[in-house]
Parts: sequence; structure tokens; C-alpha cells
Amino acid sequence: MIDTVNLIRFWELRAKVFNAIQAAVKQDVCCKNCEGTFEWTVCYPDYFEDVEASRVPNYYTLRLYCYILGPHRHYEWSGTTPDECLDKAEKEISDWL
Repeated sequence: MIDTVNLIRFWELRAKVFNAIQAAVKQDVCCKNCEGTFEWTVCYPDYFEDVEASRVPNYYTLRLYCYILGPHRHYEWSGTTPDECLDKAEKEISDWL
């Protein structure tokens, strides 16, 4: 699962995105009501990979719905650990901001 360090990283990233959204809204940029929605998905192995239901997650995905930041509308970063997802998301988002 996501540990405290990664949770703090996520909250800091989310705050940066929200600050950028706030700045865009103040400039009267057209936006959607879902701006800045994040989703964390934790995927566990299927039955055939983990018959005893005892394994840890095998991948994580972080999604962002954001129309006014970045070049697209929806973003997705995946990895085998929360660190890997956050590394990818932080890099891409910092490129926009």
C-alpha cells in the first residue's frame, strides 16, 4: 500500500496542481467541474497468480483529470510501486508548470 512518505509526496503534488488550477481560474480560463480529480488504483494479482490471496499489489496507477493544465485532458502514470508512479507524475507535471 501507499506509505506515509508517498502519501506526503502525493499531497504536495496535488497542492501544486490545485495552485496552478486556481491561477488559471483567476485568469478566467474555461474549465470543467472535474479539474484536478486524482484517482489511485492498486491492482492485486489475479486468482491464477495468487491462489492463496496472499501477495502484495503488483502495480499502481495514478490518474489525473485536468483540462486546463498540460497538453491533454486525462493523464495516467503506472508503475510497480507508488514511488514509480509518483516519480513519473511529478516529472510530467513539473514540465507543465
